[in-house]
Amino acid sequence: MKFIDGENIKLIMRNRGVVIPDSPANRWVISQLSEGVSPETLRKEAKQRNTEAEALDTDGMVSALGSIGALEQTDVPHDFSPIDLERNSRTIEFLSAEEGGDGNRFEMQARVRDARILLIGTGGLGSWIAYGLAAMGVGSLRLCDPDTVTLSNLNRSILYDEATVGSRKAEAARDRLQAFSPRLDVDCRIEYVNGPEDVARLADDCDLIINVADQPHRVIRRWVAEGALQCGIPVLEAGGGRIGPFFFPGQSSCAGCLQASQAEPGSPRDVLVEQEPVFAERSAGSLAAFPASEAGVVLLEAYRFLSGMAEPQTKNAYLAEGKSLFDGKRIELPVHPACRVCSGR
Repeated sequence: MKFIDGENIKLIMRNRGVVIPDSPANRWVISQLSEGVSPETLRKEAKQRNTEAEALDTDGMVSALGSIGALEQTDVPHDFSPIDLERNSRTIEFLSAEEGGDGNRFEMQARVRDARILLIGTGGLGSWIAYGLAAMGVGSLRLCDPDTVTLSNLNRSILYDEATVGSRKAEAARDRLQAFSPRLDVDCRIEYVNGPEDVARLADDCDLIINVADQPHRVIRRWVAEGALQCGIPVLEAGGGRIGPFFFPGQSSCAGCLQASQAEPGSPRDVLVEQEPVFAERSAGSLAAFPASEAGVVLLEAYRFLSGMAEPQTKNAYLAEGKSLFDGKRIELPVHPACRVCSGR
């Protein structure tokens, strides 16, 4: 952003600003840099264009603009192949505004590329998340889901079609994802999660667990949190109208804390809601817009963590879904003293 008050040019970028004397030379420098001329080329042109004094003024301008991060470095080393560099070019451009203490744009994207994620559940919400993870450049996915594709999945599951009905979800998802991103490594685990030990085993060598499985009701979230605690791997929970908490073992609240916060001390509620539903064959309704919108927030939270771009917003908190989907309602969730996971009970 630029302001001119008659005597000075005020440049503001990324909440930092600098004041520069207004002069034809300084305006020329700003216009040239805005058009993508490199500082090195600009210095040469300035010396040829005008006096040595103006060339020195150009050096000062370049230094001032560099002090507020207004100049993009074009010679940052990286190890991306030409095809992956082009494929992720828009993401890398986005990250150029986020460079700072956590590294440059290539380093942030490389962390995402080098990450392995365990995704538990590849249904309506999970399929959108898997597709998004592939799109944002994650290098390795481990998909865990024992179910098969049904026609009733197709109103909300982006990775499947009628040709895949009857196929294993994880395998159909793998085939679609690798067609979309040929260098993506996808590991299928066609199995049920039956306890924390399964989670810890499945998460071996992973950097993040994303859990969107909903069975067995409520218990699965505690199992995943306990498994994450065993192996020390962060887990992001989502589904059922909530995103979060993002559990960092030993550092923040978990799904067990959320469940404990919802039950009064001594209340049977925490046990009653884990019973099998009376109408076992009846499934909850779903609209494609809901898993699509939830997945977007989950992906942003995952990207913040993996890249180091920013602190996840669901650490020690969760987002609740309202009538207008996720409308910014963030609910603080401190570690709960009655948590079955964090308290060690």
